[in-house]
Amino acid sequence: SGRNNALRIEIPKGTYVPSFLENKVGSENVPLIETAIGQQNDLDLSTPKLTGPGIAVIVFESLSKEEEQDFFATGISAQLVANLAQFKDFVVVGPLLRERLEDPNLSLSAIGAKYGVQFVLTGSVQRRGERIRVIAKLLDVESAENIWVKQFDRDLTGSDQYQIEDEITQLITSTLADRIGVITRILVKKTQNKQCSDLTAFEAALKMYHWGIVLTEAAFQDAWKSLEYAVEKSPNDALTKAMLADIYASDYLSEIGLVKNRMAKAEKLAEEAVALDPDCPDARWVMGFVHF
Repeated sequence: SGRNNALRIEIPKGTYVPSFLENKVGSENVPLIETAIGQQNDLDLSTPKLTGPGIAVIVFESLSKEEEQDFFATGISAQLVANLAQFKDFVVVGPLLRERLEDPNLSLSAIGAKYGVQFVLTGSVQRRGERIRVIAKLLDVESAENIWVKQFDRDLTGSDQYQIEDEITQLITSTLADRIGVITRILVKKTQNKQCSDLTAFEAALKMYHWGIVLTEAAFQDAWKSLEYAVEKSPNDALTKAMLADIYASDYLSEIGLVKNRMAKAEKLAEEAVALDPDCPDARWVMGFVHF
């Protein structure tokens, strides 16, 4: 059973981590991510990737006199840019010099217009003896409000400063950029009153995230309709296809019962999403689910 499925899931001996393999009749099974690299297919891959939220990272301010802390502040800022850039649907700019933020002639709205971003991430670093304090804050470009602020206090005694930098930047990144993180929740609120025809492909995907947060039938139907419209309008967007497949699979998993032939539809869309973008985590997750 399942011998002819497009996807095979194996758990290698000695590990609990599953391996997703493309099932090719008459040939060896190869990890999906490897088979997609450098191959040509009939799909049109020329469509630009989704343009999601834009974030400008301003170099964190060093409040200490030591030159070493200037390097630490710059390092945190650069690492945040690298971490956020791993989220493929985010547009990340920076790290920008602090003068960009402090220039009286360059407001947050001007930064947003110049760099095409909706958010600015910045903060400060302060050291006293063997204690270090990092404060990070996320600003909404449109309203100029602090929409998220977090303070991190760490003891440097016997600690590797690079490890502390990695820990703090990973916490900031996951809090802001995860699927139901701060940025997603803010953007979800901004799309609630938009009609399907007014949504970008990324905003339609946000409807799925919203349903995952509130789990109401009204939110499910809103996500379903928005994503079907988005897929019809932009058939080469992997994320929207993956989100629509997720909606169909969720209809089955949650026993909502609104979608006909839901798992067959979910399987078809998931395979198309993976073919469009093998590195899309949502596409690979839903493909694994429908074949599990």
